[in-house]
Amino acid sequence: MYTRLSKIMTKEYYQQILKSAIIETKMYCDKSPEIVIYLTIYKQLLDLQQNIINQTVLTKREIEGKYTFGIIAVRNFDDDDEYAQKLMDLNGGALDYKNML
Repeated sequence: MYTRLSKIMTKEYYQQILKSAIIETKMYCDKSPEIVIYLTIYKQLLDLQQNIINQTVLTKREIEGKYTFGIIAVRNFDDDDEYAQKLMDLNGGALDYKNML
């Protein structure tokens, strides 16, 4: 069972969610390569991970322009889908990452 980021708002938990989402997305890419949306999500998650590791501080405008996987999750998955929840939390949490403990 997935625990939403809002319940454990820490950098460590954010990074755990990110790693988990990357692994899960890679699995979806390998299983269904014809569904290009997974490749889009995967590339964005890898980019986000690189920025988090480098502690790059992105503006709200940069985050919203660069990462669309949260919007993709809202439009293409059910709200109660754990994968979609991870993507939405990662997208929204990117804005708050620098202030997390």
